[in-house]
Amino acid sequence: MISHRYRRSPVDAPGRKPRTTPAHNEHLPITSALPTGLETKDAESPVVLYTPSARRYNGLPEIDYPFHDRDALVTNCGRICIYRKKINISTVLAGQKLGIKEVDDGIWLVSFMHYDLGDIDLEQRTLQTIDNPFGTRLSPMC
Repeated sequence: MISHRYRRSPVDAPGRKPRTTPAHNEHLPITSALPTGLETKDAESPVVLYTPSARRYNGLPEIDYPFHDRDALVTNCGRICIYRKKINISTVLAGQKLGIKEVDDGIWLVSFMHYDLGDIDLEQRTLQTIDNPFGTRLSPMC
């Protein structure tokens, strides 16, 4: 196997045209035709105008699922473990706590905050998602 250090560049490859676009580490100059957001020379920069908030940020409160049977923490690879079975959820939720509730024998409802994400069948080890858990909640009478 040839190391990436010794591969030929596109220019050296036989039968190929030289590269016309700049390499990823070459930067194109910014032209004055691009909008800068500061149209006048009298405008002050955002650093001068910024003042920090007087309120202290304490972070988000701990998520709690009082109506669920148990909580499950999503791993960095996007899985939760229930009864020594690994179920793929999503890497987007990595590090978040989910609420799980057994709704039938071997069927678990998975929730994040107040949204129901879907059901897990422990034998299939997959999450069957709800169509759109974050969609608008309209009454069927509308």
